[in-house]
Amino acid sequence: MTQPKKPNTIFASDIQLTGPARQLLASLRGGEGDRIAEPKNYPGVQAFGDHAQIYFNNAGTLCESWHAVDFAVFGALYCLRHGLELWLKGFAQNQVLNDVLDAIADGKTLDEVVEVAQRGCSKKYHAARRDELIKALCVLRNVDKGLRHPECHQVEIGEQFARERLSEGIGHESEAFTLALAWPISMGGHDLGVLWEQTKEIVRGNYARAQSNNVMYIGGELLPPEKVEALCALLGAWDKDGDAFRYPCSLTGDWYFHLPSLNLRALGELASAMESTLLCYEHQG
Repeated sequence: MTQPKKPNTIFASDIQLTGPARQLLASLRGGEGDRIAEPKNYPGVQAFGDHAQIYFNNAGTLCESWHAVDFAVFGALYCLRHGLELWLKGFAQNQVLNDVLDAIADGKTLDEVVEVAQRGCSKKYHAARRDELIKALCVLRNVDKGLRHPECHQVEIGEQFARERLSEGIGHESEAFTLALAWPISMGGHDLGVLWEQTKEIVRGNYARAQSNNVMYIGGELLPPEKVEALCALLGAWDKDGDAFRYPCSLTGDWYFHLPSLNLRALGELASAMESTLLCYEHQG
């Protein structure tokens, strides 16, 4: 599902800062030249894919440096692993959203729609998934009524109002976009093996389209599904819980000193290939 161009009317972008923090921010935003960064990422159904591209790109950039290569490899591995986790979670999120939209289109009740949303979700996250979806439906109802942030998140939030909005259906792409904006679909867990099992059929099923996109639009290296699976297995073996490249030990007290020597050029090429692979899958041409 593509995202129509629509201004963000649900979330506020301002945050409260202390005086010293505001002064520090001002010093970081000043200056002239071509090294002013303007992060451009947006909430919605493609947010995880957008963030994944950022981390794949960062991994490749780190590997291009010939300074402090022993230090760079930790950052590069973290970015590569985190990007891969985000990419796979993005597939899982979109599958949940599409299944829920199909259930709504079929006229399912709220309880039935919630059950669809909870498929493949660990039981410990079921209550949170239900609460998130109910609130998102209420936010969608409030936005339909003209409410904006923060009121759309605060008034008439509950099952009664979610059932009322559900009875109206979601027939327009803009409504589906607003639902996705209001419902981030939290994805717990960091195990790449589990994520691969959840998304492998999506990756394999869309590979032919990704190949076509690569020929027509991207022109980069496209990793086949079996190479992505191998990458999940390798990074998962080194870092099952997503903390081995960030901390010297695990929460259970195990030291992380098992990484082999790596060729940064080869690692950077792999990260760049993952970025182009993502673009081949994400392209909407």
